[in-house]
Amino acid sequence: MNKATVLSAAAVLVFVQCFVVMAMGSSQERSGIPQWLQGKIDELEKAPLANPPAMVYKCFWQDRTIYYLPPQCCDRYSDLYDESGRIICHPGGGITGRGDGKCKGPLPERDKCTLIWKDDRSHGR
Repeated sequence: MNKATVLSAAAVLVFVQCFVVMAMGSSQERSGIPQWLQGKIDELEKAPLANPPAMVYKCFWQDRTIYYLPPQCCDRYSDLYDESGRIICHPGGGITGRGDGKCKGPLPERDKCTLIWKDDRSHGR
């Protein structure tokens, strides 16, 4: 093999690798979890283990996809996010246990939502 053939083969290999990486997208896109939410999950995984464990639900509410994160402990708000990661409201928790009062309309029942992530660490880790 001459030098030009080796360089051409290397260029083709690099092109194919780049194409495969672009076609696959990020790991968040492959799993269906938005990048902003994967960042939140990463933060939760680095934080001390909560009791109850941290969870993320995906729901359909008022003709759109939303993400619900239940409260971690006493008097903390739960969070309801839109698809782009903006807080819509805090439907539960707080001192009254009823959230911040800014959620408009009835929320979907949790059994109508899909659990998409749960902190599966144990206290023994």
